Amino acid sequence: MRNGHGDFNKQLLASLQGRNDKNAVHYILEQASLYFECDAATVYLLEEKSGRTIFPYKEFVRNSNIYPLSTLRRETILNLPSQEIFQLDASIYGEDAASYAMLLEQEEHQPLGALVLIHHTPFTPEDEEALRTITSCLNVYLSHLQSAKSDWNHRSYIEERIRRQQSDFMRLMKDARLTSIDLVPAFQMICESTAETLQVDRVAVWFFSEDRTTLECRALYDHPSKKFKNAQGLQKAHYPAYFSSLEENRSIVVEQTSDDFRVHELLEDYLAPLNIKALMDIPIISGGKTIGVLCCEHYDDSRNWSFDEEAFATSIGDMIAFINEHIKRRKAEKKAKELAYYDYLTHLPNRNALEEHLDTRMDQADGRSYFALIYLDIDGFTEMTERLGYRIGDQLLMAVTRRLKSALQKGEFISRLDYDGFAIVTNDTEVKNALYKRIHKYLESLKEPLMVDGQEFFITVSTGVVVFPEDGDSPATIVRNGHRANTEAKRLGRSMITFYRPSFDEYEFEQQWFHMDLAKALENEEFELYYQPQVHPFSKEVTGIEALVRWTHPEKGVIPPNEFIPLAEVTGLIVPLGKWILEKAVHQAIELDHQGMGDICVSVNISAIEFQHPEFLTHVKRVVYESGISPEKLRLEITETMAMDHEDYTIENLHHLQDLGVTVALDDFGTGYSSLKYLSLFPIQCLKIDRSFIRNVESNPKNGAIVQSIVDLAENLDLEVIAEGVETKEELRHLTAIGNQIIQGYYYSKPLPANELLSWIQSFQGE
Repeated sequence: MRNGHGDFNKQLLASLQGRNDKNAVHYILEQASLYFECDAATVYLLEEKSGRTIFPYKEFVRNSNIYPLSTLRRETILNLPSQEIFQLDASIYGEDAASYAMLLEQEEHQPLGALVLIHHTPFTPEDEEALRTITSCLNVYLSHLQSAKSDWNHRSYIEERIRRQQSDFMRLMKDARLTSIDLVPAFQMICESTAETLQVDRVAVWFFSEDRTTLECRALYDHPSKKFKNAQGLQKAHYPAYFSSLEENRSIVVEQTSDDFRVHELLEDYLAPLNIKALMDIPIISGGKTIGVLCCEHYDDSRNWSFDEEAFATSIGDMIAFINEHIKRRKAEKKAKELAYYDYLTHLPNRNALEEHLDTRMDQADGRSYFALIYLDIDGFTEMTERLGYRIGDQLLMAVTRRLKSALQKGEFISRLDYDGFAIVTNDTEVKNALYKRIHKYLESLKEPLMVDGQEFFITVSTGVVVFPEDGDSPATIVRNGHRANTEAKRLGRSMITFYRPSFDEYEFEQQWFHMDLAKALENEEFELYYQPQVHPFSKEVTGIEALVRWTHPEKGVIPPNEFIPLAEVTGLIVPLGKWILEKAVHQAIELDHQGMGDICVSVNISAIEFQHPEFLTHVKRVVYESGISPEKLRLEITETMAMDHEDYTIENLHHLQDLGVTVALDDFGTGYSSLKYLSLFPIQCLKIDRSFIRNVESNPKNGAIVQSIVDLAENLDLEVIAEGVETKEELRHLTAIGNQIIQGYYYSKPLPANELLSWIQSFQGE
């Protein structure tokens, strides 16, 4: 407080000289808020037309975070002691908020209303003398306003009610607890307030059902009885004209219900039994469509509805629509948060939620607070789902989730990571022995068989453990190290428990060195191309060769492509490596041509990253022109998956290659999602049947039928067919019986280095 109550009283009384009643009330509230250093000062009035719920009449708010101000119940004001400060419940403004009220009185101590002071943190209006001066001044000016009725002519009254309704609805919007379930009491409040404002007998909120065949009552207030009631739904089939009028997004304002065609259908079943003689039905419109109706109904006599009354009711309908849209947005936000922070299958928190939780735990740590992350992973789960199907796998994950949750202690946090991984954050575990007990509690919960689809499953889990703060100083590090510890536990065998050690990082360092070695490999000429022949089984002619890259590491020996190609793609090294492969393969084709093997085509696999590179086409053209190779002797192989990601770009590039004369094969055909679509869109000349369909084709009728269909389709489209991965005589015999195909696989030859290729071809074709 800036000065004593004597100085304040003198200053206040002097400043009020010459002010009109309204201005004086506002000034008094401003000075009260400043003097008592609180967030807001407001007046609630017991007006003649007010009901059980009293809205703020005038207010001065210094802190917008607490606005809009709450309502008070009539009985709360009437129960205030005279000339005494009374503390109110202020929890709506925050956990620590405080609020004090003092009764306002007219002459002869008739209750007039209440002065309320509000602050977001605890405070006490210690200067009671100053507070009594403030209330005395308010009593005078508010009594003048009430007796003169200057503030309550019909139009200004409705305007004031609209403002108060809007203020209260804003308060509702800020209430995080407001959901579709909580809308009924919210709508009841709207109905009661609207009935009191318009002085009508009955107000109801109705909403269309999802199929729009029924109007369902959400809230109904009967003003004469002061009670909320229920009402049966209205069927469109019984009242088509009424429904049609509502769906035109127009208000139905009726002075005499017996004379209006729009509600004539309602007379016998609805209006007459309730003695409703006038009504004003306002459509609730959202997204340009009527979603419900606000019904204001008058008993006994006809009523001439004013423009102000219709405007007020329309504003209430708009507010209801706003509330409904707000709830829909909140649901959408909740769903988005669930998708971002919760696993779709188990509904457990996911990695995002886990890292947020870890971040919070770390912020709360005081140097003596320890916790551990237990990383559990089901042993052999991938093989299990491949054998039994993913539906069984999903049910098994749900069963594991239930077991782990049953073992949780208060304060522990569980989340699902990856496909079959779970992470549990324990309570403080400064003593390792206590941590071991917690881990074994979870493992014990999984020892009993899990019932899935009527079958018993026995599982084991590998466990990696990370302790904070010694094993990581950030959420990402904690999770990463938990995964590393779990990986080490799996390496040691099933059902093992491994605590994280810094030595586990050596593997990561090895991967980094591997990357550096890969970058040097081109410069050091460590790559070599091998070639696998493609043979026509009837003529025994070698029609083509596929170029396959190998990496001969100076220390680790030959490294297969499945180990280094993914790394090359991630790092971008696939582009220069792809250029080198293309140039070497074309050079090999020219060498074969010089040796009299001019009918052999060389195939080169193209990765998605390489194909999408802006210089890809330019490089292909340069290699073709500078080498002098016949373009038709170069075949580029792309996959369906690659084509799916950038369809338009792929089509454009393929047409450029076709114009160049280079042929294109669709590799791994049949394993993608839209194979036939690509055949119609892409200018390709060859299909390569994936080896998964070739394996055991002679004994697997389904694979045989698929291969037969592909061959027939290719023949009709005038496309060449290559069956890759042929290894046995039985597979070859079955394939040749199906139709005209080129064969590639170990049955004829493994991939050969360049210095062995020519002699093999000459020997094979000379047989």
